[in-house]
Amino acid sequence: MPDLVEPARGRTRRLALRLGVLVVLALSAVAVPWPAAIHVLSAQGGKAEPLRIRFARGRDNATVRGTLRGDAQTEYVVGARKDQRLTIRLSATPPDSLSARARGTSGFDVRLDLDARRTSSVVLPEDGDYQIWIKRETRTPGRSQYTLTVTLR
Repeated sequence: MPDLVEPARGRTRRLALRLGVLVVLALSAVAVPWPAAIHVLSAQGGKAEPLRIRFARGRDNATVRGTLRGDAQTEYVVGARKDQRLTIRLSATPPDSLSARARGTSGFDVRLDLDARRTSSVVLPEDGDYQIWIKRETRTPGRSQYTLTVTLR
């Protein structure tokens, strides 16, 4: 009797595999293209989590690098204490193609006025996580590479 059961299981597996392939092919025929899927996700609030900036033990600064295309932006978050001085330095290629914004734990904007050296410094009014946005301001196609250094003292 086991001889009769095994071939049936094998046929069932092959049939299930073929059915699975057909389902995948059918779904791929009606699937949304990748850029449109991203647009749908963002329209529905599919926002990526901010990247947490972490400091090495004994260090008061951290550096991150990235690339932004089009009018994209990226978001970072850093934990800080009240009365610490937050200093950011943003260098970009091409120069002046990016801007920086920050927001405190309670949702208030932290003023970041980048000077000629593309540096800004502010004393923080409360404990908690601070969000930092880097946004590509250039309307021309292309990309901007950046280096963001965050210092907390």
